[in-house]
Amino acid sequence: VQVQIKNDTEKFCELATSCTLQEQQIEVVRKKVAYMENEISENKRKLDEAEQQLNVIKDKYNEVASQAKSLQSRAKGLSKGFLPSDEGFDEFRKQYDALPDDVEELKAKKEQYASRIACLNIADDEELQEYESRLNQIKSLTEQVESSNRSLNKISAKIERVEEEWLTPLKELVSQIDAKFARAFQTMGCAGQVSVYTGEDEKDYSNYGISIMVTYRNGEPLQELNSSIQSGGERAVATATYMLSLQELTPVPFRCVDEINQGMDANNERRIFELIVECTCQPTSSQYFLITPKLIPNLSYSENMKIHIVHNGPFVEKDRKWGFSKLCNPEGAQIA
Repeated sequence: VQVQIKNDTEKFCELATSCTLQEQQIEVVRKKVAYMENEISENKRKLDEAEQQLNVIKDKYNEVASQAKSLQSRAKGLSKGFLPSDEGFDEFRKQYDALPDDVEELKAKKEQYASRIACLNIADDEELQEYESRLNQIKSLTEQVESSNRSLNKISAKIERVEEEWLTPLKELVSQIDAKFARAFQTMGCAGQVSVYTGEDEKDYSNYGISIMVTYRNGEPLQELNSSIQSGGERAVATATYMLSLQELTPVPFRCVDEINQGMDANNERRIFELIVECTCQPTSSQYFLITPKLIPNLSYSENMKIHIVHNGPFVEKDRKWGFSKLCNPEGAQIA
């Protein structure tokens, strides 16, 4: 009997433990059910809110669609009933393509035009008259500017034509002078160059002139002829050479030069004298008179030259003692 009681007691304890576990499981399931019911209730609330929001969006969409349709109708009215996809829209294509794609930018541009329109609406008659007057003034000034530009173009074309007619022969003439000047300096063992000086602005003809560049020593670059670089004798040589280069280009029966060698040292005077002899004793050269109070010794002379020495002073006989008749007719014969 005790064994039976013990066994029954153990079974009862097992059943009690099992019952307790099942009650705990039931409690857990009950809590899960309550949580899921709350979750379902929350989801249902969210669903209701979503449905309400969807209805609001649908209403907004319908409103926007209605506005878009109305605006499209107005836009078509401004473009003669054509849409951008229509062929007849080409005349408005340029203005349409210039519009921004961003809505905010479109709104900003719309407000800008609206502000301009508002400003125009508040203008009174006097301001409108002033506006029209300024428009007419702008038109008149524009026509004047266009007329001035046309005149300027004509003057510029004329200047270019006259410049071509004047400057080209001038450069050719200076080129010939340069060739003779350079050749003359080369015969003296020096170097020289003559060119047209235009200045920084080639259109400012008041700055035009003749540029003379010389060097008297081997290995030195050409330098502009001026008082701060060359000596007085060197400048006199360059000036005389330039004059001789000019004279060769001008055909005349004879030339007369007075004291061209003044201010020169012996070496430079010899150079210029030899250059004059070379230039003037050619068969095709004109007659040349060189007047000078002195000549250095041992100069080179040509058979085509004649030297006349004029004596003067207190010991010279009076002209009546050596008159023309006595010199040319010493026998005193009568001349018919």
